[in-house]
Amino acid sequence: MKNYYYSQRFSAYANHKIANGYTMATHGCYITCFAMILSYFNNAPFYPDQMLDFLQRKGYVLPDARVMNSGLEDAAGGKLHFDYHVRPRLGEHTYGIRQVYFGPIGHWIIDHPLIPDMVIDPWDGRVKDFEDFAYTRQTRFFIGKQ
Repeated sequence: MKNYYYSQRFSAYANHKIANGYTMATHGCYITCFAMILSYFNNAPFYPDQMLDFLQRKGYVLPDARVMNSGLEDAAGGKLHFDYHVRPRLGEHTYGIRQVYFGPIGHWIIDHPLIPDMVIDPWDGRVKDFEDFAYTRQTRFFIGKQ
């Protein structure tokens, strides 16, 4: 399986508007995490700008730049389901997104689907140690089977 490391600040889409003046560079971490999850789930690239376009077209983006979790479920064709707890069925894969403290606002990172105890930070698209962050205790899980 390939690795899919995306940065919300990549120049091709960093200035794309999410909603009401919020851009991918400033507030696109959750959307970038969605794109990485979908890429890993399908083992094919699905870039953050494609994810943003899908979410906006389908009405999953809120005025404050938050996105609905059902947007990722829809993008995965119903093969992923959202949960606050890890309760996978036999054969299902689990993808976790965790909120961490990051300056004046929260920031979301993804548990690395292939490397235990590591995360992918959408700020710069780099793999980092799980312990490098202070968690807010907010976690979202997407669980599914191909």
